[in-house]
Amino acid sequence: MRRALMASLATTASSVRPLVIMLHGSGDTGRGVEAWVSSLLPRDEFKAFDWEFPTAKIIPYTLNGGAPSSVWYDRVGGFEPRYPEQTPSVERSAKQVLDVIDAAVKRGVPPSKIAVGGFSMGGNLAYQ
Repeated sequence: MRRALMASLATTASSVRPLVIMLHGSGDTGRGVEAWVSSLLPRDEFKAFDWEFPTAKIIPYTLNGGAPSSVWYDRVGGFEPRYPEQTPSVERSAKQVLDVIDAAVKRGVPPSKIAVGGFSMGGNLAYQ
């Protein structure tokens, strides 16, 4: 019985496609980066993976005069390293991405088959 269960779990894990969670740049949306990524890859390569394209929560973005923007985190002062990170906004978005990862694992996607990437600001958050 145990061998059958282990074989079943191994087969299930090996049949699960890798998941790529792709994060958009500032001012964009999940749908926008999805269109961009799908335009870069041949269709069969795009379909070899499962994809998630979350959208950042709309927050006041200081570098845009405080206008509500779809950004992963706020920036105050500029992009140079001398300006401090706005940690609460980074942590809020990191939690959003971790929630996407947790939901995928609960659906049966092994953590070893999950990659997080992004464009521009999304790439910075993926690195976090």
